[in-house]
Amino acid sequence: MSKNQHTLQQREMILRAQNFLDAESVGYGEKLAALIEQLRAALDSQDLAQAIRTTDLIQGQAGTFGWSLATEVAGWLKRLLNKQKEEGIKIQVNDLFLESFDRILTEKIKTECEAAVTLLLHIEATLKHIKEQ
Repeated sequence: MSKNQHTLQQREMILRAQNFLDAESVGYGEKLAALIEQLRAALDSQDLAQAIRTTDLIQGQAGTFGWSLATEVAGWLKRLLNKQKEEGIKIQVNDLFLESFDRILTEKIKTECEAAVTLLLHIEATLKHIKEQ
């Protein structure tokens, strides 16, 4: 069997998996919003362990359901949260990322586009400014 040929059973499994992903993708914005609220609650209570678990969940799920920008932002925040375990909580940084997630949701910025690039540049510039303070 060549690399591109699948058995009937394999094709059916692939089709079921694709149908599942398509169905879940439609409503993922609401699920992402709920995860962001969980993240906000964890950060408000300064529970970094929970915040890291939530960003890890966002990072893992968002790309699968077509929100690759949320995956990137979650990964970035997760790395910063891990540093905060050692260096202390940085509310201004965390607020920046919560605002960025809010913008991703309200503007439905899922993948690379002009709005995504603008958002990432804003995050980068703001982090640089915070670091210089």
